[in-house]
Amino acid sequence: MKPKEEKPRKSKKRIKTSLGDVVAIPLGKEGSAYAVVLKDEDFCVLDYVGHDVLKVDQLVMLKPSFYLSGTLDAVTNGSWPIVGRLTFAAEEDSWSPPRATWYTRETNKWTVGEPRVYYREETIPAALDEVNGMDIFSVCHTPELVIKVIIDRLINGNHDNYKVRPQ
Repeated sequence: MKPKEEKPRKSKKRIKTSLGDVVAIPLGKEGSAYAVVLKDEDFCVLDYVGHDVLKVDQLVMLKPSFYLSGTLDAVTNGSWPIVGRLTFAAEEDSWSPPRATWYTRETNKWTVGEPRVYYREETIPAALDEVNGMDIFSVCHTPELVIKVIIDRLINGNHDNYKVRPQ
């Protein structure tokens, strides 16, 4: 009888995240992307996709590409490793910028009547000219959806699909 080969197990211990943690997000054959953990379970996705493993001094040189609300599950279970930590010059830098909410791009309509902006855990009314071209606030409830959006925006170049169209 042949001994059964055991697969390595992932640790059941949850990894604690902190503001400014930089995580490597594996994208399959495309390599990896990097994102910074912000307040409110947001990520600042950095403008990089590739196979190189970047060090913190290289990561600080990257510009933000876009901001995304998503789940931290892949970070806390170890699937997306923390590769460093960036510090914020001011507390307000640890928040995502304002994003339009209650907007459906496919119909170019506001679902609850008027334009709204999501910022720092609040929604506030806004004028149409304030939200035109603004990123749309949406939440990626699974790590797979986060990866799908990163690939669509950084690799496929579909940034405009995630912005409010002019009315």
